[in-house]
Amino acid sequence: MVNWLVDCFGKVIKGKIVIAAHSHRNVFLSLLFQLPTLHIIFFLPSSLRFLHSHKFSRSDSRLDAKSSAKIHKVAGFEVRSSNSMSTSKKKSWNFNWGSALIGAATATATAAVLVAKPKDPKFHLISIDLKSLKLNFPALDAEMLLRVHVTNPNVVPINYSSTTMSIYYEGSMLGAAKVEAGSQARNSCETLRLPTRLSGMELAHHAGKFLEDVRRREMLLDAAVDIEGTARVLLWDHKFKVHVDSRIVVDPVLLDIIDQENKAALQLFAG
Repeated sequence: MVNWLVDCFGKVIKGKIVIAAHSHRNVFLSLLFQLPTLHIIFFLPSSLRFLHSHKFSRSDSRLDAKSSAKIHKVAGFEVRSSNSMSTSKKKSWNFNWGSALIGAATATATAAVLVAKPKDPKFHLISIDLKSLKLNFPALDAEMLLRVHVTNPNVVPINYSSTTMSIYYEGSMLGAAKVEAGSQARNSCETLRLPTRLSGMELAHHAGKFLEDVRRREMLLDAAVDIEGTARVLLWDHKFKVHVDSRIVVDPVLLDIIDQENKAALQLFAG
């Protein structure tokens, strides 16, 4: 058995180790001297497997390290990508906010233009005060003070130039009241005091109608005024012109305002 092992071992090492022992002593000495070789032969496969496995384990560990590094790198890229995505989302979010703000500003400006578009001011004659009366029949001269209540329904103040309010009776002009230039705050009311002088000559042309009105204590007067001015909308001044027609029923004895109807027509100009 020992000789067979020695022969096998000798064949394994391809003749580099010559074993010439056939006795127990020679076998013992041969085994004694060839213990390192036997050790190598017996443990070589396991050693090779160990080294192989160790090598591959190191390679695997390196691969794992590389893969982990790649994964880490990829993860880092993903993080950066995620950051960039979040940044892009943030930028996109900011852009959306900007668009929303721009849209809101545009809508606000549009609404402001629509709301701030000059509207018809409202005129109401609230009282007529007789200052003086000169009767030289058939002529009649009278000085009066008209109190006119003006309402500015606009959301912006208006500036208006001086104008004249004309007063008519039966289609004939009785007199005129001068309206001084001025301004009026937004959404406000104001009372204007307009001195006027009525011409008796024109009234004399309608003496019959006038006497009938005195008897009935109702006198129909027409008043007309053209007001020109500007209304500031945002950064622009818009010119406007308002024509106001008023039909007023007056008690010619007490000079009380019985009824009135006002119509206004607004005309805008590119400013």
